Amino acid sequence: MSLLYLILFSILLFSILFGCGFGILYKSLSDRYRHPEFIYLRRLVILFLFGILHLSFWWFDVLHLYAACGVMLLLFKDLKMNLILTLSFLLMIPLPFAIGMYLKQFPPGISDEDVHSMYEQFKYGSLGDLVRCNWEGYYKLFVKTGSNYRDIPETLGRFLFGYWLVLGGWESKSEWIKAHAVKII
Repeated sequence: MSLLYLILFSILLFSILFGCGFGILYKSLSDRYRHPEFIYLRRLVILFLFGILHLSFWWFDVLHLYAACGVMLLLFKDLKMNLILTLSFLLMIPLPFAIGMYLKQFPPGISDEDVHSMYEQFKYGSLGDLVRCNWEGYYKLFVKTGSNYRDIPETLGRFLFGYWLVLGGWESKSEWIKAHAVKII
């Protein structure tokens, strides 16, 4: 159980840091370029393509999801801090919960037989079998079940929270965070 908490904490932390990175990068690009959106979007296209390639080998890839949510971040870049924080929490908690409750009425996209078949492919299959198995598994688990519809707003909410931290100047308070983070953890 503690491994699961570690994984969930890591996902939470990395997605908040992605939002922080957006805030820092966008400010830096805005200082140097007239249209920083194009440079930022180019980076996200590269991240998306790398994520799609990685998805062929690991169907729990999040890079393509991060790239898609990163594009959506541009829609929030000019909002007031209070609104960003409010939207962040709405996207992180009640919206994914509501979507998840709605999706529970549908059958799961993946069966025990599918899991056993995937295990066999990972263990004994060729590289081509592995790629095919990963794409089928991704489709069944995330697209067919609608799970991505829950994951996208939740991820975007965590990105917005990270962006809100940067707007509030938390990156300049890193010594205070280091001193108090150990107490919190």
